[in-house]
Amino acid sequence: MISPTASIQFVYSKLWSEGFLSSTYHYVLQDGFAKFEKYPSTRSGDAFAVKGVNLLSDENSINYAYRYYTDDWDISSHTLNVEWMHEFNSKLTSGIRVRYYTQSKANFSKELGTYSATDPYFAIDYRTSAFDSYDLGIPFIYKPSPTSQYKFTASVDLYQTSNNANIKSWHGDSNIQAIYTTLKVDYEF
Repeated sequence: MISPTASIQFVYSKLWSEGFLSSTYHYVLQDGFAKFEKYPSTRSGDAFAVKGVNLLSDENSINYAYRYYTDDWDISSHTLNVEWMHEFNSKLTSGIRVRYYTQSKANFSKELGTYSATDPYFAIDYRTSAFDSYDLGIPFIYKPSPTSQYKFTASVDLYQTSNNANIKSWHGDSNIQAIYTTLKVDYEF
């Protein structure tokens, strides 16, 4: 807590993955050869985040978060989240949230069409290439009473990535666009 109406949190995460890290479904097809995706067998990363909540009034708050990630595949990413929430009454809270994400490409990822049959690694998944994404959502939180042990959460979100050749290769469109929903029930005991 930095004041009676604001809190901030700093988070560090160390990530380590080992084993078969590429997809068994993606493959590179070009110049008379086809090869399944192949990535390095290990991945190590670090993530640094700052999260905060500011109470603007009895009914309004802003949640925010920034995360920086980097790994030994040379992928680095920035994620920024901002969420404004309004308590309409003791049962219903809603608001709007915005998320922006950007990342660089993996050091073994090449432009499609530039792989050779002797390359040690093959990557077609767009998550190994450079891209941006945007998310705009409307969350709803319903708590039947102040003493209820149940809380119901629902949201509707619009998601879109930047144009990407790897996405076009697999999905036919140059970017991913989606509207998705989330439903959740929390029980406190």
